[in-house]
Amino acid sequence: MACVRTVPDMQTHLAALIRMRQRLTDGTAKQLRIEHGLARTEVAATIGVTYQALQKWELGTRRPRGEHAVAYARLLDKLAAIERQLPGPPAERVSPLEHDAPALPRPDGRHRRTSDSSASEAVR
Repeated sequence: MACVRTVPDMQTHLAALIRMRQRLTDGTAKQLRIEHGLARTEVAATIGVTYQALQKWELGTRRPRGEHAVAYARLLDKLAAIERQLPGPPAERVSPLEHDAPALPRPDGRHRRTSDSSASEAVR
């Protein structure tokens, strides 16, 4: 049986895709990923593409399409929503996607959190 989407669903997807396109164009897509401490491999695995595909999207040499574009748009929207809720400058924050994990020291003296649950939580 074919999946039938309602008009509000289609409008929501279209709006998310438009925001994603703007974020890729102005560089905020990559910035959001980095500020939340997510590697390209984590984000790519979450949305079902290779890290090379994600890299090309961020560099502007390719555009996401189909279901991967929708998944990436939803992930970026959730990261942006989390970003708006967090206090302080981005450099001082630890990713809320990994908030339950223990902090480990990094070479630059800051802490990075590790966990089994990574970017996949942001897509849900």
